Amino acid sequence: MRGYVDFVDVSSIGVPPSLTVVLGPAQARDSGAQWAFDGGVFRNSGDVVVSMQGTHTLTYKPLDGWTAPSSELITLTNNQATTVVRSYVQNASLRVILEPAGARDSGARWTIDGGISYESEFVVDDLSPGAHSLRYSFIYGWNEPGDEVLSVTEGESIILTRFYSIINGSVQV
Repeated sequence: MRGYVDFVDVSSIGVPPSLTVVLGPAQARDSGAQWAFDGGVFRNSGDVVVSMQGTHTLTYKPLDGWTAPSSELITLTNNQATTVVRSYVQNASLRVILEPAGARDSGARWTIDGGISYESEFVVDDLSPGAHSLRYSFIYGWNEPGDEVLSVTEGESIILTRFYSIINGSVQV
């Protein structure tokens, strides 16, 4: 029996690419930081995926108290092991105290980034680092504190005290 044999050069096929994602910091990993490949299951830091070459999507699990890395596209190539390192950022908290008591009794409130209004002493958790705008409510008979932009850093715990002032006037008869 005679036959024909053809050999294929396997080096032209290549080894499928792999991807390792390392997440930090350790506190975020301890809180459940994970990543997903092409919309699949969430995986732990350091897990390896072997896939086909091409462009793929990485997403990151949202965590209370943390800002996750942004979703991204990554290109994998045969014969390459790729490692990406991404960090979660710990969010901050903000507490605003409004003074004096008369202003609070008259309805003094504050807002952050144009959201809902809060009473004095309310604490906003999960505040992402960066610039945030603060506004204070108008109250008849009082001058409210001026609008401001607050620069927040990672993990910061901020307590602000802001003062309303009574409007003094005169009455003519």
